Amino acid sequence: MTTTIYYFSGTGNSLNVARMLSRELEDCDLIPMARLWKIERIIAPRGSVGFAFPMYFYGLPDIVERFVRKIELYQADYIFTVVTRGGAQGCSLQRIEDLLLEKTRHLNSGFYIDMPSNYILFHDVTTKDKHRKLFAHAEKKIQKIAKVIKAKRTKGEKDKLLLKKVALSSNRSFLDEVNARDEHFYADQNCISCGFCAKVCPVENILMVNGFPVWQHHCQHCLACMHFCPKESIQYKRKTIGRKRYHHPDVTFRDIESQNWQLTAKKIPAKKVPVKDWRNAPEQSEEEPAAT
Repeated sequence: MTTTIYYFSGTGNSLNVARMLSRELEDCDLIPMARLWKIERIIAPRGSVGFAFPMYFYGLPDIVERFVRKIELYQADYIFTVVTRGGAQGCSLQRIEDLLLEKTRHLNSGFYIDMPSNYILFHDVTTKDKHRKLFAHAEKKIQKIAKVIKAKRTKGEKDKLLLKKVALSSNRSFLDEVNARDEHFYADQNCISCGFCAKVCPVENILMVNGFPVWQHHCQHCLACMHFCPKESIQYKRKTIGRKRYHHPDVTFRDIESQNWQLTAKKIPAKKVPVKDWRNAPEQSEEEPAAT
């Protein structure tokens, strides 16, 4: 019976993991969550159903939380989750289990896969040598995960219960304010008005106004706009100036763009929008997330 994997990915780690897993499972469909986020009712098909996504602030991305709440899983006979993370511990698996229990369902298996972190708001990108080691380890782990899923075994990793309260509290705070965090993004003087940032945004949160990106306050904080900008002109306050960009080497701009509800960037006439420059703004502290 067919396996369906619903995925969300900002810079390609989770998409690459979903792809590798689908090849191991063979009869598998990959469906981007972002393509379905506006649909009122989502019904998962028969067979095994999985969710692949990155850990954000020790828990779930906003779009994943909303998607899992919405999807109907009464036809699924096996449910699994694969979460990519930048190395930090969290409670993403426990949160998925909590959401499934609200539907009187259960997470049959769940796994974490360490990948390069893209969260350059807090730290710079690590070396390509470290990336290669993570990719090699991920490939081996995915082969083991596929065997568990094929056999429909109830097996997987468990979150540390001692972390649950703190992790879920941190994630809840993130979810409460994430949509408005985009007020601190801006395009610097290197912007060439190509519109890549608008096209790559999985939730259509960026409009091109008079050649400049304008964020619309339903941001997911996936940083796709920042990492796929060909001129590295998208910045966040002063935090990201001079830091390297990252996306999975096997995932292209078009791959991320194809998640989108609409595959073309919106452009609207409007009054001139000034380009915000945070280079001389005072620095602010920000809690370290667990995101890839």
